[in-house]
Amino acid sequence: MWQKLVHHSTRNRNIKISKGAVVPFLFYLLNNYTMTNTPKWEEVFKIEIQLEGEKITDFKRRLAKKYNTTLGNIASKYHRHVTNKNNPKKFDESIPVAHHLPKSDTKEKSIIDIEGRKVLALFDVHIPYHDIKALHLAIDYGVKQNCDTILLGGDFIDCYEISSFEKDRTKRSFRSEIQLTKQFFSFLRFKFPKARIYAKMGNHEERYERYIRKNASALDGIEDFELSNLLGFDKFGIDIIHGKQLARINSLAVVHGHEFGKSTFSPVNVARGLYMRAKSSAICGHSHQTSEHTEKDINGKLTTCWSVGCLSELTPEYAPFAKYNHGFAIITKRGSEGFNVQNFRIHEGKIL
Repeated sequence: MWQKLVHHSTRNRNIKISKGAVVPFLFYLLNNYTMTNTPKWEEVFKIEIQLEGEKITDFKRRLAKKYNTTLGNIASKYHRHVTNKNNPKKFDESIPVAHHLPKSDTKEKSIIDIEGRKVLALFDVHIPYHDIKALHLAIDYGVKQNCDTILLGGDFIDCYEISSFEKDRTKRSFRSEIQLTKQFFSFLRFKFPKARIYAKMGNHEERYERYIRKNASALDGIEDFELSNLLGFDKFGIDIIHGKQLARINSLAVVHGHEFGKSTFSPVNVARGLYMRAKSSAICGHSHQTSEHTEKDINGKLTTCWSVGCLSELTPEYAPFAKYNHGFAIITKRGSEGFNVQNFRIHEGKIL
């Protein structure tokens, strides 16, 4: 094959190629001859026309020989040229003219600004798997500190029975979880009769939404069957923050932690993982671990992220050796944008 290529390239040029120079010359042909001598077929077909009495096959064969290519290549290129030439795309004037863009299903994102001056943040209570001693310590400390706002940062109810995981039928039913969570809300109202209470939906609350969509889609969207209504949010004066909705305490972003998807957080420092995603001061739960991470930018501005411990059992069956710890946080507003975060651990019945 290469002998033919070299012969064709040199036969009319009085060029003699020694055997040792064949390979370099082939590279030369590939890099120069092929690239520079490839014709622009649309231009070729404007110049080359079928002669009178010439059959189409003879016409294509003549072009293939003239431009040193295969008959198949000429046939495909010529077919494309003729098709485009004879059938130009036209606008169908019978189509109704649209004067507006189509309606979009994209929803505008809204941010909840949490009111109050001092916020008691309780993450991952997981009723009915809450730790009563740790929960009492956190709530009583919030009362002593005169907290005027309560934030339930997600996973306040476990929704065990309606999860997609393999279940132990001896565990509590979803019906009993609903009743126990209402009792928890009633207790919060007893302790904080005038406080503003916010409840953010976490990944465990979203189990209910997925269950409805999968097993009872006809009920999806009916207000009476929304989890917030089953739990009596209106009766207890609780404001809902939806699962993927961002909340703020002044300039501090509040998330549960599941909003970023799986494998979000560093196994060493959860707060650093949050910083890498948020790039802004933020606080989360979800990991059941207390941590803090601070970084300074080139202009000297400090950004800190926190993860808050849980108020549920530390050694659940699905993770008996997890690095969980109990904890809660109090966030105090400073002016219109500032804030102060106290991120507490609870260990052996003491607040640290």
